[in-house]
Amino acid sequence: MRYCMLFQMGSSEVEILELIRHAVSRGVLVAAGHCKPHAEMTRRAVDAGCSYIIHLGNGPTGSSTKTAFDGGMMEESLRNDDLVATVICDNHHVHPAMVRDWTVRKTLQRMVAVSDAAFVLGVPGDGEFEVLGRKGKPSEDGTCLRPLRDDPLPGGRGPCSTDDVSGLFGSCANMQNIFENLVNLFSEHTVGILHREHPALSLHCAVSVATALCSTNPAALLAKQRRQCRAPVAPGQAANVLLLDIADRSSHHASPSDRHCADGESVQCKAMPRLRVAVDRIWCVSSDGIAM
Repeated sequence: MRYCMLFQMGSSEVEILELIRHAVSRGVLVAAGHCKPHAEMTRRAVDAGCSYIIHLGNGPTGSSTKTAFDGGMMEESLRNDDLVATVICDNHHVHPAMVRDWTVRKTLQRMVAVSDAAFVLGVPGDGEFEVLGRKGKPSEDGTCLRPLRDDPLPGGRGPCSTDDVSGLFGSCANMQNIFENLVNLFSEHTVGILHREHPALSLHCAVSVATALCSTNPAALLAKQRRQCRAPVAPGQAANVLLLDIADRSSHHASPSDRHCADGESVQCKAMPRLRVAVDRIWCVSSDGIAM
């Protein structure tokens, strides 16, 4: 019996390669994350069986623009077609413009959106917590977690958030929030960082891209696409369809477009007013009917 199907490791030592090979031979999906190997070491890990990168751009993802060792883990993660990149798309951990840049570089099929939310789901917005001796608190808007420090602010005003405005303890976003973020991101014109700009996709294309990042690609990574993505909607088949009631929170509506998106980026769609899309309701379709 297999008790472990996903296995994360820091691939900073050459000796870890044998462990990767052994884990892969036992049917474990191996990933590298929160580590700083150089590009050549990352490439050797991929050759040994490492399949994907956890939380690209978050934590100590090593990056180097030097020619030594062919760069860092970040550079190899983006250019290696044998690696899938998972990205926290909560609009805090990775700049939204970078998400679009990376989607162009990796191509849509090699990107997976994740939330990084776990113990904080359902925690009141003003609730403080402590994990392994480190204190944290949800941000004022409730969308992310900020670390707290014990030393008070000047004037004895009590504990405060870290001086580093980019300091994060984790995410409060669930996968519905991630989906909404991606639909909004891809349906609006975006000034890039590594790429000059990205066109606004039609709402239809943006929903397709968000679906791939949140559902189709993770299923493919887990080698379950035959069961979860390609099975027909019929009695005896696993539930594999979500029906979404998508509402436009802005005062504008998407311009109609009969163009199709390729890899989420390669088609110049007509520019549209900015949308604020939210998922109002979700239905899960199964062979037994529709459940709220």
